[in-house]
Amino acid sequence: MPLALLLRLRGWRGRLVCLAHYITPRRARIFKRIGAGAFHRVITVSQAQAASLVTLAGFPATRVRALHNWVDDRFFDPALVDKIPDVGFVACGAENRDYAGLRRAFAETPQHVMRIFGHGFFGTGVAGAERHKDGPSNVVAMPRVSFAELRNYYGSAEAVVVPLNGVTYAAGVTGAVEAMACGRPVIATETTGIAEYLGQIDPRLRVPPGDAHRMAEAVQLLADTDLETRAAWGQRNRDWVVQHCSLDRYVAIIRGEMIDRDDVD
Repeated sequence: MPLALLLRLRGWRGRLVCLAHYITPRRARIFKRIGAGAFHRVITVSQAQAASLVTLAGFPATRVRALHNWVDDRFFDPALVDKIPDVGFVACGAENRDYAGLRRAFAETPQHVMRIFGHGFFGTGVAGAERHKDGPSNVVAMPRVSFAELRNYYGSAEAVVVPLNGVTYAAGVTGAVEAMACGRPVIATETTGIAEYLGQIDPRLRVPPGDAHRMAEAVQLLADTDLETRAAWGQRNRDWVVQHCSLDRYVAIIRGEMIDRDDVD
């Protein structure tokens, strides 16, 4: 954003494409001050955030594009998973995760194991996992692992759980699409920010924010569901990700933005 302002002040006439993950009211004011003319396009990862740019920053809809968050679907491929026995359920990520609520949910389902890979992109701290050491013994804070190992845990889990605080942006989207790409069933908090990524998921596996009991019910429902149905849920997730979130598609669309091609979808 500072670069956009400086380039505009210098009268630069090139093409600037910006990816904005979270349009807060403060950022919207900054976008409004810089002006839509500084950008060829601002790309968001959800329709809700694109709408915020239009309504809060006054950007023309033609300068904004909502594009699903990419995932390397060739790497997070079920065919590459080296199965790990007795994994149970898996959760991953640090940004705005409701791990306290997840622990309450698994306290209601002590027969199931939850493994939390609660590490953020920066640093090695475990967000929300080690802060609750007095929680149920069936919830395990896992060490940081390689992406290949994480893929194996995703692909070996009964389901991947994405527990979120009730935020309006797409927190949790990276972990969700990675798990879907691995062909796993997903249980997720259906926030405003991530809802458009969950439409293919059975409604019983989509949980309102802050409802630990509903989360526990979703976990038990998954555990009680036959393997054939679970496999179908996982395949539906994989198919949706390949269609909407594949890295190749994302690169093609961004390339189109940079060379003035609007026919790539």
